[in-house]
Amino acid sequence: VVMKPLPVALSSYVAIDGAASRSFANFVLEQEFTTMRIAQLYGRQVDGGVCVDVLYEPPQHCTANSAKILDTDEAQAELHCAESTAAMLGLQRVGVAISHQVREAEKLFTVSELKQLCEQAACAELASSPPSDTGQASGGKPGGASSNMNMAGSRSPRAVRLRKVAGGSGDCARFVCVRFRAVLEGEKIEGDVTAESYEPTTQCKQLMSRGLLREPQGQPGLAEVTEGLQLKVEGKPAATVDTFFLVSRIHDMSKPYTSPLRSAFHAPNRGTSIRKLHLKQFLQRNRESSVPFANVAADWNFLLHVAAILPPHEYAALCAVLAPRVLGVYSSTVGNRATTAATLARCEDILCQHVGLPPPDALRRKSK
Repeated sequence: VVMKPLPVALSSYVAIDGAASRSFANFVLEQEFTTMRIAQLYGRQVDGGVCVDVLYEPPQHCTANSAKILDTDEAQAELHCAESTAAMLGLQRVGVAISHQVREAEKLFTVSELKQLCEQAACAELASSPPSDTGQASGGKPGGASSNMNMAGSRSPRAVRLRKVAGGSGDCARFVCVRFRAVLEGEKIEGDVTAESYEPTTQCKQLMSRGLLREPQGQPGLAEVTEGLQLKVEGKPAATVDTFFLVSRIHDMSKPYTSPLRSAFHAPNRGTSIRKLHLKQFLQRNRESSVPFANVAADWNFLLHVAAILPPHEYAALCAVLAPRVLGVYSSTVGNRATTAATLARCEDILCQHVGLPPPDALRRKSK
């Protein structure tokens, strides 16, 4: 196995919504970086770079050295919901975020982290592939890990059309990894957590898919090839290779970006159940602050939660109303405004009834 020269990253920049980034960073900091954690990134590919709107933390089992997405029916149903919701909003999976235990900054990735990254990249490629005649994404296998997800969702005609109008791309070649790590003593970096962006190289994905790399025992940040193969690095035989040779750094993370999607509702899968009371308090608090329901609903975690409450056709209608807002594509026609208002009113009424709050119409009648 001859290591190829490190290519330049395909993405020129990565811009992440500040609130979503802080939420993830603060959580892993609260956990004191004791375990690995992953989040799926949803957003758009724009002008040669990647804009990230969502850091979705799926159901996962985390240990010091690994984070495994759960394969239970409930977990797979949530993953399907997340993929479908992103597609209905006109977003696509653009990468993955990981955090890991504290280690030397120059030890970029472990082999298991690279494996996770490459698996996520392959899953995103399947999600962007057009469906085959059997209803599966190209290359999909019945019963596979990704077959329970809406693999064709991000290629739906509406999703593709919305991204084109908003200037986005449906290409999944630029799949990024945002590495959240602890700032070490002596580093000239402000704060306790920093984020760096990388792309797995084509060679990395090929070697991982063929199972040719493994980690030398007790040597994180290094990789070796499986038995029977010879490794060459920079033209010379080598026992190991630094994982630096398997990822391309994306240096520009300085572009400010604020997503139209908020990060105000409770994030799922952080060890505490989100109950009806949390939703009631959230709706009540926003009502008392006179926050329009359109703003309340434009929240990724809120949408994922209410997906199990709203009837499917109402949930789809709500996402359709929010999609132009998410992508900055607005319509000024009277008909569209009326449809939007009616959809928002219906969904708000259903949720208020679910948690035991008087619907807005009842409050307005009472105030007269």
